[in-house]
Amino acid sequence: MQTILKNKFPLALALVAFAALVYFFIRLGTNDGRVLADFTAAYQNYDQAVTAYAAALQGSEPASASTVSSMEAKANDALTILDLDSGARISSLTRHDGDLMSAMLEVGTTASKEMDTLKAFQRAVSDKASDLDQAAQQVADITALRQAAYARFQAFLAQSQ
Repeated sequence: MQTILKNKFPLALALVAFAALVYFFIRLGTNDGRVLADFTAAYQNYDQAVTAYAAALQGSEPASASTVSSMEAKANDALTILDLDSGARISSLTRHDGDLMSAMLEVGTTASKEMDTLKAFQRAVSDKASDLDQAAQQVADITALRQAAYARFQAFLAQSQ
């Protein structure tokens, strides 16, 4: 009886170790999916907030100062979440993990620059500066860069699935 238990103990230990290893890898994969989904949701939220903020600044009918301030606050809040999510790490179990993380950081960095550019544009509008067309073009250029960075992220994401 004792020899049977001695022979089964290493087998049971190996099965427990294998189950723990499988659980670990499943958990990593689940975490990667959550991180990527959170980043996508944060980007979409930021995109909506910054688009509304830019429209309020650039519209033919100027928005009230309180409306612009409220939209700026929403865009800043969305940017904060996007910045946090853009620095997230994903495991090497996901294909193109390095490319995805680089694209996420690029999106976050470009979004921060976009908000700075929009705030500068807002100051130019309130000061009634003469170079509003140039400032509006800077906003459009940085927005195009952010959208291009997100398109690269989406391309890597599609390749990883």
